[in-house]
Amino acid sequence: MCPSEKSKTAESERDPHVGTLLANRYKVASVLGKGGMGVVYKARDEQTDRTVAIKMLHSHKVADSEALKRFNREARTVAQVNHHNIVKLFDFGMSKQGQPFLVMDYIEGHSLKDELEAKGALPFDRATKIFEQVLDALELAHSQDVVHRDLKPENIILSTVMDSEDQVRIVDFGLSKLKETDPFGEDVYQITKAGDVCGSPPYMSPEQCLSNSVVDPRSDIYSMAICV
Repeated sequence: MCPSEKSKTAESERDPHVGTLLANRYKVASVLGKGGMGVVYKARDEQTDRTVAIKMLHSHKVADSEALKRFNREARTVAQVNHHNIVKLFDFGMSKQGQPFLVMDYIEGHSLKDELEAKGALPFDRATKIFEQVLDALELAHSQDVVHRDLKPENIILSTVMDSEDQVRIVDFGLSKLKETDPFGEDVYQITKAGDVCGSPPYMSPEQCLSNSVVDPRSDIYSMAICV
């Protein structure tokens, strides 16, 4: 077992949710990863006998209203945008400890970030296949008034489906934004609140860097160009 696998195993053994049954349905098997907002688990849906991924908000974030808004936004957005290149949402619930969780696709694969770090720049034909799928998914999302706002190689997952490699899934819609209408009747995708800067700096469009500005689908296109 490699050191990283030992680390994951030790982390799973320490996590209080591993081995428990969420919502009388989801048997938590292991920790897949941790981030600033929450933890992602591998679990088994005992009703459908399907392997799923469960994203749960950190316990110390439950009292953070902005973190809860972001988590709920992700649930609403992924439920709304149904596309084969976007992660699917199956369920939404609350743990006994009061932590909200999302039940989504379990994707056997790795991020575009990991692929680039391991192999460097991709051949043109391969890159074209990947980015065509991303653009197809973004086209659908934008047509439904959704802007991702955090598009980067880390959030583009590559998997193999039915012997077909490089099948794309876009994940992490926690910073996504639905279109709203301002007091003057104009359609805008307003940043959460004045002073907020949302996104990952290397991939953020100029308007995302301006806390008093608004974003629209062009921000995702800018981020996509940086990824390319």
